[in-house]
Amino acid sequence: MKSRAHKGVDVVFRTETIDAGYEIPEKGPASDCLAAAFSDHGLPWKTDAFKSHSDANQMFASGARPILLGPGCLEKAHAQDESVSFREVHTAAEVYLDFMKRFFSAS
Repeated sequence: MKSRAHKGVDVVFRTETIDAGYEIPEKGPASDCLAAAFSDHGLPWKTDAFKSHSDANQMFASGARPILLGPGCLEKAHAQDESVSFREVHTAAEVYLDFMKRFFSAS
């Protein structure tokens, strides 16, 4: 952004990116594989809106179909006391691996 100095004038210009949300079908190859992977690990499967910012909207607009999921608690993400237990990270890695095995063997 080009800046000009004017004596006695203090101007701030800011733009915001506001993207429309998107929805991934609750039934379909990706959702079905994730639901099965969650079930195999004794985890409840529930889809919900992501109530925060991510780059997924731009990815969706470009044709990708991103799914946001991960260990930890969204309310603690990027906060001063952010933390995730190793057990949650380990379980998430196992779920991701199981999902990929199912998804890519079905394709």
